[in-house]
Amino acid sequence: MTTAPAVAEVTPEPEPTPGSTPVNAPVRTSLPVRAGQYGRVQAERLVKRLVWSRRLRMMVDSLPAGLEDAGAWVVDPEPTAAERELAARIEGRRAQIAEATGTISSYHSPMPGTFQRAADGHALPGPLLPHRAGAHAKTGSKPAKGILLNRIAAGIGARRILELGANTGLSGSYLAASASCERLVTIEGSPELAAVARQTLAQFTQGADVRAALFDDALDDLAGEPAFDLAFIDGQHEGAATEYYCQRVLPLMNQQGGVVIFDDITWSQDMRQAWLNIVDCGAFALTVDFGRIGLGLLGPERPGGHVDFPKYLGRGHVPQRIGDN
Repeated sequence: MTTAPAVAEVTPEPEPTPGSTPVNAPVRTSLPVRAGQYGRVQAERLVKRLVWSRRLRMMVDSLPAGLEDAGAWVVDPEPTAAERELAARIEGRRAQIAEATGTISSYHSPMPGTFQRAADGHALPGPLLPHRAGAHAKTGSKPAKGILLNRIAAGIGARRILELGANTGLSGSYLAASASCERLVTIEGSPELAAVARQTLAQFTQGADVRAALFDDALDDLAGEPAFDLAFIDGQHEGAATEYYCQRVLPLMNQQGGVVIFDDITWSQDMRQAWLNIVDCGAFALTVDFGRIGLGLLGPERPGGHVDFPKYLGRGHVPQRIGDN
């Protein structure tokens, strides 16, 4: 594994001692209101964001053109009217799925350290197990994460998007709803879940191609198709599996600005280590830690730059205003 060169960062400014640094009047006035609305933990996060506001602005400004809106969303998640409307529609679909009776079978994500490959080199999935329909509805991307995905897709102008792990189609709907998206290919191993995803995506796009297949089989079939501008790896949440699928999707990507997004990079210590390995592998021109998701940007050069928002927002931070995931 090639270790990317370290990127020099500005030394963090020391936190001011009480009374040593004035707080401007508008911020001071807003603190009691926001603290009362979001509670003590959220208030502490807000204070931390204020302390590091200059550094966070620099981090947002340092992102490549097209990703600034995504960075701004992580720092201060204020949805536009269109984003609120999209989130409301997708949440309405989630409620429909949650009301369904019976069970839906899906592949269970393996425990850390259990990833295995078959004789042909393909990944072996976890067991296919039945779960309540409502349980699947809960696992789909909540509005805060969905809007972040939407902003990334829109920001880079992604025309062809690949998703590993359709589930019920909620995260795919956020991706496909970006104005630039012409084609979303989403892969789901469970035929039952794939059918639900098709119904979901049909409400938001005419350009969705839901393929009921194991990831490796579908990726083999995609080898001859046009390159993808964005790939979202959201399945088989195990460290070795995540690194494996990263290597599998890289040849399918637009090498001049394509983006790979990794979900649940704080799911477990195992997943966290996999993300750190990806950051260091040298495959990406830039990596960005947005909290629960990580992003790798492909480019002609491999300088190994890294932007780490949770360093200043708190590890595991996610936007709080319109969702918790």
